[in-house]
Amino acid sequence: MQAPDNSPSVGARIARLCASAALLLLAVILLSLSVLSLFATTDMHIDNPPREGVRYLSDSLPLNLAALLLSLGLLLPLGRLLRPFPTKGVCAVCLSVVALLGVIWVHTVQGVPMQDSAIVTRAAYHLSLGDFSQVTTDYFLRCPYQLGYVLFCEILLRIFPTGGNLMLLQYVNVLCLVAADAALLHCVRLTYGRGRENVTKLSALLLTLFLPPILFCTFTYGVIPALLFSALSMWQFLELRREDGIAARIRHLLLCALFLGVAVCLKKNSIIFLCAILIIGLLRLLKEKDPLLPLCLALCLACSIGLPKAVQWQYEARTDFAFGKGVPMQAWAAMGTHDSYIAPGWYESKYVVRDFYTAGKDTEAMKPLAKQAIDEHIAAFSRDPAYALSFFSEKIASQWNEPTYQGIWLAQVRGRYGDGSGPLGTWVCGAGEGHVTQYLNLLQQLLLVLASVGAISLIKGGQLPHALLPTVFLGGFLYHLLFEAKSQYCMIYILLLLPLSALGAELLLGKLERGFAAWRQRRTQAASHKNTDEA
Repeated sequence: MQAPDNSPSVGARIARLCASAALLLLAVILLSLSVLSLFATTDMHIDNPPREGVRYLSDSLPLNLAALLLSLGLLLPLGRLLRPFPTKGVCAVCLSVVALLGVIWVHTVQGVPMQDSAIVTRAAYHLSLGDFSQVTTDYFLRCPYQLGYVLFCEILLRIFPTGGNLMLLQYVNVLCLVAADAALLHCVRLTYGRGRENVTKLSALLLTLFLPPILFCTFTYGVIPALLFSALSMWQFLELRREDGIAARIRHLLLCALFLGVAVCLKKNSIIFLCAILIIGLLRLLKEKDPLLPLCLALCLACSIGLPKAVQWQYEARTDFAFGKGVPMQAWAAMGTHDSYIAPGWYESKYVVRDFYTAGKDTEAMKPLAKQAIDEHIAAFSRDPAYALSFFSEKIASQWNEPTYQGIWLAQVRGRYGDGSGPLGTWVCGAGEGHVTQYLNLLQQLLLVLASVGAISLIKGGQLPHALLPTVFLGGFLYHLLFEAKSQYCMIYILLLLPLSALGAELLLGKLERGFAAWRQRRTQAASHKNTDEA
C-alpha cells in the first residue's frame, strides 16, 4: 500500500516562495536603514516655517553602538519581566498610557490647523453649518480625495458642535490611535499565535514607547483615522483564517471590506493596505481552497473604489458642483522624481498646482505635462547613474532616517488656541526638542535593528500571515520611493514594523536565556567533575 503524499502542492510552494522573497527584501531594506541610522540622522528644522527644512547630520558610530547595546540591555529584561503577566492586562495598561499621553499632548499644544489641514477642516466646519462655500473651491478640484476626511469631520462636528474650535478632532485622533493600536495587537496575536504571547506584550510596550503617533494626534488630517480603519481591516482579514462558523466568517469578510473602503476614503494612500490584502489573499488561494476568500477580495476592491466615489457623488449632489478626477497620479510621480529645494522628491507646487492651471483644470490635459516631466527626469537619471544613486539615496534618508517623522515640527509651525501651549508643549517644541529627538533617534535605531532580526527569522518559514504587515511596509517604501516624499508619510509604516521588532526582541531574549542556561549547566558540570576528582 502506497503511503499518502503529504508534500505541499505547487501552489503552496509558490505562496511560500513569494512570502519568503518579500521577507528577504524587507530584511535587506531594514538592514540598510539600520546601518544608515547608526551613521547619520536626518533633522527636521524650522529655519523657514511653515516650509519643511531637511538637513543631514553625521552621528558617532561608537556612541550609537554603545547606546544600542544599552537599549537592548534595558528592553530585554523588560520582556522577561512581562512574561508572568496576562496579555490582556499588559495591553490594557499600555493602551491606557497611550490614551493618557495623547490627551495630555493635545491639551498642552492647543494647535490650530494650518495649510491643507486647515482647508479640509474649515470646509467640514462650514458644511456642518450648511455653508457649501468652502468645499466648492479649486483645492477640492485638485484634491477630491480629501472629501472622505471632510465628511468624517462634518459628521463629528454636526454631532458635537464646537463653535469653530476644532480641538475635538484632535481628541478624536487620540481615540482612533488607541483603537488602531488595539486592532494591531489583535493582528499580532493572530499572526504569531498563542505560543508567542510575549510578542504581543512586547508589541504593546513598543507602541507605548513609540511617540510619533502620539505627537501626530494634533494633526487634524486623515492619517490617524485611516490607520484605525486599515488596522481593523487587517484584523478582520486575519480572522478569516480561523475555523469559525460560516456566519462569523461572512461577518469578518464584510467588515474587512467595509473598513478598508472607509480607510481609502479617509486617506487615499490606504490603497497600499488594499494591495497587501489582495496579494496575500491571492497567494492564499494558491495553497488552499476557500470559497469565501475570493468574495472577500472582490468586496475589498469594490468598497475601496466605490465608497470614495459615493462620498464624492453625495457632495456633488448636495453642492451642485462637479469635483472631477483631480490631479492625476502621474503628477505626483513627476514630483517624486524631481530634485525639490526641500529634499529630493519632496513637495514642489509646479506639478500639482501650476500645471493644474496650465492645463485649464483638466485632469486629462495634465497627464501629458506630467509624462513629459517624468521622461525628462528618467533621461537625467539615465545620463548620470551616479546622480540617480545620490538622488534616491538622499530621498530615502530624508524620509526614513528622520526619527520624529515631523511629529514635533507639526506642533512647532502651527498657531495656538487660547493662550498658547502649556508647559509640556512649550518644552517639547523649544528647549526639550533636542532631548526628545535624541530619544526618538535611539529608539529608531533599536526598532530597525530588532525588526531586521525578526524579518530574518521568518524568511525560511515563508508563512503568509507573517508577510501581511511586511507587505504593507514594502508597499509604502516602494510607493514613496517613486512618488512624493515626506518623513511624516513613513510614520504609519514604521508603526507597522513594531510587531517585527517585538519578535526580534523575543528571539534575542530567548537566545540569551538559552546561552545563560548552557553556561550555568557547564559551570555545574565543571564543579561536579572537580568534586569527583577531589574525592
